[in-house]
Amino acid sequence: MAEALGPATLAPDRRPGLPRTRRRWPTPLVVRVGRRAAPTGRVGRALAHATLFASVAGFHVVDHRLVPPRWHPVTHLTAGGSAVVAAAVLGASRHDLGLDPDRLGAGVRLGLAAGATGALVVGAASFLGPLESVLEDPRAESLSPTQLARRAAIEITIGTAVYEELVFRSALLALALERFPEPVALAGTSALFGLWHVLPALEDRHHNPVAQRLPAVATIAPTVAVTALAGLWFTGLRRRSGHVAAPIIAHALFNTASLLAASAVHTRVAARAAAAAADALAEQAPDLIEEVIEDPVEDRSTGPR
Repeated sequence: MAEALGPATLAPDRRPGLPRTRRRWPTPLVVRVGRRAAPTGRVGRALAHATLFASVAGFHVVDHRLVPPRWHPVTHLTAGGSAVVAAAVLGASRHDLGLDPDRLGAGVRLGLAAGATGALVVGAASFLGPLESVLEDPRAESLSPTQLARRAAIEITIGTAVYEELVFRSALLALALERFPEPVALAGTSALFGLWHVLPALEDRHHNPVAQRLPAVATIAPTVAVTALAGLWFTGLRRRSGHVAAPIIAHALFNTASLLAASAVHTRVAARAAAAAADALAEQAPDLIEEVIEDPVEDRSTGPR
């Protein structure tokens, strides 16, 4: 029946002799990206990117202030996944996000190698006297092996490593590389990663007696600087391997090694304190015995009956 219709009755994009055109959105505010809609125009994309960055920062503050820590693995995993989805909606590809399946093997291998190296560095640093006060964390004092394993597997791997790497080395890095030259994007997202740790540093001051004796800036500024450098390291792993699995694995292994080092340092410090107390008591024991011999307790056997 279609053959009986004249050309004038056909849709404009189906007329004989004309190439078939794809239906476009009726407004220039969005373009089609696969099955996603992304804002067009420099101003529109800049506003969309800024909105995502602001949303991530706002969630971080609310999460630290209002969400109980036991829920952090759930909220963090949800937020990390949401950031990746938002970046994909804004036009980032799997390659841009470090989620190309073809690069997964390279990411796993590099992450394991880098994470093992970082763990060895942390383990060696824990035996340096000046760093013991930095690594010691009283929160690791009463953790059983089961609790340590839970913290490593859930709180560190899911609640921290997966979350932060999806946010910074996947979503935000992909958008930053779209808008800025590579050095600016790498340095900028790493600097943001350092500032991200201001709130955790403030919380850590409540648990570290050494930090409490120092001005806040003396503990927060080094934390921001060190984590910014760590962000550069994680970003390098992500760019070199082509997959976000590399920084996720390295991040998880490094933080787990830090937790185990904190527990080990606390145990060693407590053991040294107990040994010092025992030595002091042993030194005082002869004097105490001599005092008892010279000044015996008054004989009360002659007292009233």
